[in-house]
Amino acid sequence: MIKLKIENLNYSINNKKIIENINLKIKEKSFVGLIGPNGCGKSTLLKNIYKVLTPSNGNIYIEEKNIKNLPSKEFARIVSVVAQNDIIDFDFSIKDIVLMGRYSHKKLFESNKKEDEKIVDEALEIVGLKGYEERSFFSLSGGEKQRVFIARAIVQQSEFIILDEPTNHLDIKYQIQIMNILKSLNKTTFSAIHDMNLAAYYCNYLIIMKDGKIYNMGTPEEVLTEKMFKEVFEVNAKINESEYTKKLNIHYIP
Repeated sequence: MIKLKIENLNYSINNKKIIENINLKIKEKSFVGLIGPNGCGKSTLLKNIYKVLTPSNGNIYIEEKNIKNLPSKEFARIVSVVAQNDIIDFDFSIKDIVLMGRYSHKKLFESNKKEDEKIVDEALEIVGLKGYEERSFFSLSGGEKQRVFIARAIVQQSEFIILDEPTNHLDIKYQIQIMNILKSLNKTTFSAIHDMNLAAYYCNYLIIMKDGKIYNMGTPEEVLTEKMFKEVFEVNAKINESEYTKKLNIHYIP
């Protein structure tokens, strides 16, 4: 089943094209990485998909439904989002923030039920924060905050998760931890990823962007080539198979 389909998507600001003629499909249960240099349009593409931005033209379908026609609550039941700069203005407990992910399943002013509490407990268990429910969000480290946002996405119970560089600015321990969590969920996952070795290890399909357009798409083995690194990232790289992971290993050459 095709989870996401994009047809002829364009987005412009003041007549300047930011992304141009985007066409792609993502299969159900796949873990897809979106890669490319800074400013190539990755975040803009994701924001068009999760409705923060409105396309200049083109169509986006999720589960064969045009997102233009989806009310916000229905969209939130289909798609969970972990944005790059997710900001919490007021301090809440971890549990309260994760419970916010249940809003799409509730009527206006409906209080939390035992089922909501159970779903939140299970999500906190998955991300390794069980027992920390009452901790202040502002007291958390960067990696812990990201795990809270992933737990909030989990309790939405959608089958499609979109993430904008979820491991950016985190140390390697939390990068691996968060990618392991996402992989274990067994949901359709579409994530902008900064680290090419993480992309090669965790993703079964990659979409590469350059200058607002799709440069190439395919498995890591198909698209992570020395030629691509030279043309897209303007760096020299050598690529081999890791004897430990049997996945591609990218080495950059100064």
